[in-house]
Amino acid sequence: IARYAAILGYHNDAAEYAELDRNVSAAFVVHFYDSEAKLFRELGREAGEEELSLQTSISLASSLGLVPAADSAAVFANLVHDVMIKHGGHLNVGIVGVKELLPA
Repeated sequence: IARYAAILGYHNDAAEYAELDRNVSAAFVVHFYDSEAKLFRELGREAGEEELSLQTSISLASSLGLVPAADSAAVFANLVHDVMIKHGGHLNVGIVGVKELLPA
């Protein structure tokens, strides 16, 4: 939205949307990124609560450009491990994740 606002000459709006993008992106990383395990997942869930699959979380972060550059190899190694080892080469995503996982 920031890019289109700038194209249309709404520079104040473009700046606001760019700031919103930075804030939401940072909040996503804080909420979902486990920097020790090098993966994205839902943190703070109660036992038994349904959560996003690891494959979906990593794929979404990747498509949004939120995987920390220094950790990208480890994050994607975790994704490959989840698909190939943990799930025997099968995808473990729903309708949200499959769109993002296939290009990753």
